[in-house]
Amino acid sequence: MKKHVNRVYIIGNSASGKTSLARKLSRILKIKSHDLDDFYWERKFTRKRAPAKVEKLVRKVTRQKKWIIEGVYSSCITCSLDRADLIVWLDYPFRVIAWRLIKRQIMSRQKIRYLLDFLHYVYDYYRKPTHKHYDRNESNYYKHKAIVENYPAEIVKIRNRKELDGFIKGITR
Repeated sequence: MKKHVNRVYIIGNSASGKTSLARKLSRILKIKSHDLDDFYWERKFTRKRAPAKVEKLVRKVTRQKKWIIEGVYSSCITCSLDRADLIVWLDYPFRVIAWRLIKRQIMSRQKIRYLLDFLHYVYDYYRKPTHKHYDRNESNYYKHKAIVENYPAEIVKIRNRKELDGFIKGITR
Protein backbone atom coordinates (compact mmCIF):
# COMPACT_ATOMS: atom_id res chain seq x y z
CA MET A 1 0.00 0.00 0.00
CA LYS A 2 1.14 3.56 -0.70
CA LYS A 3 2.86 5.36 2.17
CA HIS A 4 1.05 8.68 1.69
CA VAL A 5 -2.67 8.40 1.16
CA ASN A 6 -4.49 11.71 0.79
CA ARG A 7 -7.64 10.92 -1.21
CA VAL A 8 -9.69 7.85 -0.30
CA TYR A 9 -12.99 6.48 -1.59
CA ILE A 10 -14.70 3.83 0.54
CA ILE A 11 -17.45 1.86 -1.21
CA GLY A 12 -19.59 -1.12 -0.29
CA ASN A 13 -23.09 -2.22 0.54
CA SER A 14 -25.21 -0.53 3.18
CA ALA A 15 -24.17 -1.61 6.69
CA SER A 16 -20.74 -2.75 5.47
CA GLY A 17 -18.95 -0.36 7.83
CA LYS A 18 -18.13 2.47 5.41
CA THR A 19 -18.92 5.25 7.87
CA SER A 20 -17.03 3.57 10.72
CA LEU A 21 -13.97 3.02 8.54
CA ALA A 22 -14.13 6.61 7.23
CA ARG A 23 -14.17 7.92 10.80
CA LYS A 24 -11.19 5.73 11.78
CA LEU A 25 -9.19 6.78 8.73
CA SER A 26 -10.12 10.40 9.34
CA ARG A 27 -8.66 10.22 12.86
CA ILE A 28 -5.55 8.32 11.76
CA LEU A 29 -4.77 10.38 8.67
CA LYS A 30 -6.12 13.70 10.02
CA ILE A 31 -8.24 14.12 6.89
CA LYS A 32 -11.88 15.21 6.86
CA SER A 33 -14.34 12.50 5.83
CA HIS A 34 -17.52 13.01 3.81
CA ASP A 35 -20.64 10.83 3.50
CA LEU A 36 -22.12 10.57 -0.01
CA ASP A 37 -25.58 10.59 1.62
CA ASP A 38 -24.99 14.27 2.43
CA PHE A 39 -24.42 15.02 -1.25
CA TYR A 40 -27.05 12.67 -2.67
CA TRP A 41 -29.99 13.60 -0.46
CA GLU A 42 -31.45 17.08 -0.18
CA ARG A 43 -33.45 15.82 2.79
CA LYS A 44 -31.99 12.64 4.27
CA PHE A 45 -33.56 9.57 2.62
CA THR A 46 -36.67 11.43 1.43
CA ARG A 47 -35.75 13.85 -1.35
CA LYS A 48 -32.87 13.30 -3.79
CA ARG A 49 -30.82 16.11 -5.23
CA ALA A 50 -30.58 16.58 -8.99
CA PRO A 51 -27.65 14.55 -10.38
CA ALA A 52 -25.89 17.69 -11.67
CA LYS A 53 -26.01 19.22 -8.17
CA VAL A 54 -24.68 16.02 -6.59
CA GLU A 55 -21.80 15.93 -9.05
CA LYS A 56 -21.00 19.58 -8.39
CA LEU A 57 -20.89 18.99 -4.61
CA VAL A 58 -18.70 15.89 -4.96
CA ARG A 59 -16.32 17.63 -7.37
CA LYS A 60 -15.98 20.56 -4.97
CA VAL A 61 -14.68 18.20 -2.29
CA THR A 62 -12.50 16.13 -4.63
CA ARG A 63 -10.71 19.24 -5.93
CA GLN A 64 -9.16 19.51 -2.47
CA LYS A 65 -5.75 17.98 -1.75
CA LYS A 66 -7.01 15.65 0.97
CA TRP A 67 -10.35 13.92 1.49
CA ILE A 68 -12.08 10.72 2.46
CA ILE A 69 -15.45 9.97 0.87
CA GLU A 70 -17.63 7.01 1.73
CA GLY A 71 -20.85 5.87 0.17
CA VAL A 72 -22.79 3.42 -1.91
CA TYR A 73 -24.08 5.48 -4.85
CA SER A 74 -22.38 4.47 -8.10
CA SER A 75 -23.30 7.67 -9.95
CA CYS A 76 -21.72 9.84 -7.26
CA ILE A 77 -18.57 7.77 -7.16
CA THR A 78 -17.78 7.74 -10.86
CA CYS A 79 -17.82 11.52 -11.35
CA SER A 80 -14.47 11.94 -9.61
CA LEU A 81 -13.04 8.57 -8.69
CA ASP A 82 -10.03 9.21 -10.90
CA ARG A 83 -8.79 11.68 -8.24
CA ALA A 84 -8.53 8.97 -5.57
CA ASP A 85 -5.20 7.60 -4.36
CA LEU A 86 -6.93 4.63 -2.79
CA ILE A 87 -10.25 2.85 -3.22
CA VAL A 88 -11.38 0.64 -0.35
CA TRP A 89 -14.16 -1.78 -1.21
CA LEU A 90 -15.87 -3.32 1.82
CA ASP A 91 -17.12 -6.51 0.21
CA TYR A 92 -18.76 -8.47 3.01
CA PRO A 93 -21.19 -11.35 2.34
CA PHE A 94 -24.92 -10.82 2.75
CA ARG A 95 -25.08 -12.77 6.03
CA VAL A 96 -22.66 -10.28 7.66
CA ILE A 97 -24.56 -7.29 6.29
CA ALA A 98 -27.91 -8.75 7.38
CA TRP A 99 -26.65 -9.39 10.92
CA ARG A 100 -25.30 -5.83 11.16
CA LEU A 101 -28.63 -4.44 9.97
CA ILE A 102 -30.56 -6.50 12.49
CA LYS A 103 -28.30 -5.27 15.30
CA ARG A 104 -28.59 -1.67 14.09
CA GLN A 105 -32.39 -1.85 13.91
CA ILE A 106 -32.66 -3.39 17.39
CA MET A 107 -30.37 -0.76 18.88
CA SER A 108 -32.32 2.08 17.24
CA ARG A 109 -35.67 0.48 18.13
CA GLN A 110 -37.09 0.99 14.66
CA LYS A 111 -40.15 -0.83 13.43
CA ILE A 112 -39.72 -4.33 11.99
CA ARG A 113 -41.23 -3.09 8.71
CA TYR A 114 -38.19 -0.82 8.20
CA LEU A 115 -35.83 -3.70 8.90
CA LEU A 116 -37.54 -5.92 6.32
CA ASP A 117 -37.46 -3.13 3.73
CA PHE A 118 -33.80 -2.46 4.41
CA LEU A 119 -32.89 -6.16 4.28
CA HIS A 120 -34.57 -6.36 0.89
CA TYR A 121 -32.63 -3.29 -0.27
CA VAL A 122 -29.25 -4.69 0.80
CA TYR A 123 -30.08 -8.08 -0.69
CA ASP A 124 -30.70 -6.34 -4.02
CA TYR A 125 -27.06 -5.20 -3.92
CA TYR A 126 -25.98 -8.76 -4.78
CA ARG A 127 -28.40 -9.30 -7.68
CA LYS A 128 -26.88 -10.21 -11.04
CA PRO A 129 -27.18 -7.84 -14.02
CA THR A 130 -29.63 -10.28 -15.62
CA HIS A 131 -32.12 -9.99 -12.72
CA LYS A 132 -35.29 -8.00 -13.48
CA HIS A 133 -34.67 -5.62 -10.53
CA TYR A 134 -30.99 -4.97 -11.35
CA ASP A 135 -31.57 -1.38 -12.50
CA ARG A 136 -33.86 -0.58 -9.57
CA ASN A 137 -30.89 -0.24 -7.26
CA GLU A 138 -28.41 2.38 -8.43
CA SER A 139 -25.59 0.72 -6.57
CA ASN A 140 -24.82 -2.92 -6.44
CA TYR A 141 -22.00 -5.43 -6.36
CA TYR A 142 -21.57 -5.65 -10.13
CA LYS A 143 -21.57 -1.88 -10.60
CA HIS A 144 -18.99 -1.50 -7.84
CA LYS A 145 -16.93 -4.30 -9.39
CA ALA A 146 -16.96 -2.52 -12.76
CA ILE A 147 -15.95 0.71 -11.08
CA VAL A 148 -12.92 -0.72 -9.31
CA GLU A 149 -11.80 -2.61 -12.42
CA ASN A 150 -11.70 0.58 -14.50
CA TYR A 151 -9.75 3.00 -12.33
CA PRO A 152 -6.01 3.39 -11.85
CA ALA A 153 -6.08 4.02 -8.09
CA GLU A 154 -4.78 1.41 -5.70
CA ILE A 155 -7.66 -0.85 -4.65
CA VAL A 156 -8.04 -2.68 -1.37
CA LYS A 157 -10.87 -5.19 -1.21
CA ILE A 158 -11.85 -6.16 2.33
CA ARG A 159 -13.99 -9.28 2.84
CA ASN A 160 -13.75 -9.92 6.58
CA ARG A 161 -12.73 -8.48 9.96
CA LYS A 162 -9.19 -9.88 9.80
CA GLU A 163 -8.55 -8.10 6.47
CA LEU A 164 -10.04 -4.89 7.87
CA ASP A 165 -7.83 -5.02 10.96
CA GLY A 166 -4.75 -5.68 8.80
CA PHE A 167 -5.64 -2.76 6.53
CA ILE A 168 -6.06 -0.36 9.46
CA LYS A 169 -2.81 -1.57 11.01
CA GLY A 170 -1.04 -0.95 7.69
CA ILE A 171 -2.41 2.60 7.51
CA THR A 172 -1.14 3.46 10.98
CA ARG A 173 2.47 2.57 10.12
